[in-house]
Amino acid sequence: RDTCMEMADYNRRAGIGRFSRVTSGRAVKGRDLDAICSYYSELREREPGMGLCASMGLLDREAMVRLREAGVHRYHCNMESCRSFFPTLCSTHTQEDKLEAIARAREAGMEICSGGIIGMGESMRQRVEFALELREISPVSIPINILQPIPGTPLEGAAPLDPEEYLDTV
Repeated sequence: RDTCMEMADYNRRAGIGRFSRVTSGRAVKGRDLDAICSYYSELREREPGMGLCASMGLLDREAMVRLREAGVHRYHCNMESCRSFFPTLCSTHTQEDKLEAIARAREAGMEICSGGIIGMGESMRQRVEFALELREISPVSIPINILQPIPGTPLEGAAPLDPEEYLDTV
């Protein structure tokens, strides 16, 4: 809790108008969700002008509503890549799971932030496919990340993207 409040205060002092909590795993539940909603409620009171965002996985409808009621106005759920490439990256969930989470966040009254990662072995054609799929989602913010290969991970041998290719993609 204290770290959360300190970071939000830091953002405010630095002129950053948003604060986001990001979790790992499939979805936040139970006591963890209770604590996070409590933090957001407190932040909403302490920093009334700050935009509150969340990135917490494939939450169910009730969790999305609770986040919105706690003050979260933007939900982040990256699609990662296009439909034709995603199954080569992930076997624990589908893009349909992500689209359903995005729909639940919208239904709860939140804006959507969704983008992905480039440089994971996808073709330029698949990047265009991805852009068209994001257009269908119509997020208010589209983060585009560049893979940084890390030793010991499945994509450790991926060739780094040339800066020109990154610019062409964007």
